[in-house]
Amino acid sequence: MGEQAMAVEHSQDKRQLAAWVDRKLAETVDEVASKRGITRTAAITEALQRYVEEETSVALQLSDFAEKLEALLERSETMQSELEEIKQMKPARSTRKAKAAQPAPAAQTPSLF
Repeated sequence: MGEQAMAVEHSQDKRQLAAWVDRKLAETVDEVASKRGITRTAAITEALQRYVEEETSVALQLSDFAEKLEALLERSETMQSELEEIKQMKPARSTRKAKAAQPAPAAQTPSLF
């Protein structure tokens, strides 16, 4: 099957899926409206309000998460800087320790020969 034929078939599948979703949505709205004794518009409005509330809640949670993540990243950068400072200081100490740990040269006795 050629690319163009596949693109046409894919486009048709998308349109069929969209039509099915539209039908299911309309049926659901009708069911909710009739069960609750409200108009379709009221049912849609309530659903949209719930959606906005849920999305706002998720957005607030994500915002809080982002703030915490930013604080962690800042702390990580600080710790990385501190680690680099420690690494720079460490070789100087190691050199001193190595010198101190070396035994003093043994006293050489004069050679008789």
